[in-house]
Amino acid sequence: MRESEEREAVGEGARAHQKGYVHRLDRVATSFFFTNFPEDVKAADLWPRFARYGRVGEVYIPLKVDKQGRRFGFVKYRDVGDAIELLR
Repeated sequence: MRESEEREAVGEGARAHQKGYVHRLDRVATSFFFTNFPEDVKAADLWPRFARYGRVGEVYIPLKVDKQGRRFGFVKYRDVGDAIELLR
């Protein structure tokens, strides 16, 4: 599956089939974009940090970089406890 080859993913969505959990999560999730993190950090390392702000469904970091050459990623939350605190 091309998508799984192009990103590092951790969470329930990482092992789900295309028509299963990931698509249900997409309908109910809040996505949060993040960037500016060290090269050696993996999605599993970030999971506990993001879990402080709500129920995390998936954390993924694409293997590609942005136009400035920086890594980026997304967290999909099933529930966000404090959105204002998350943005800080």
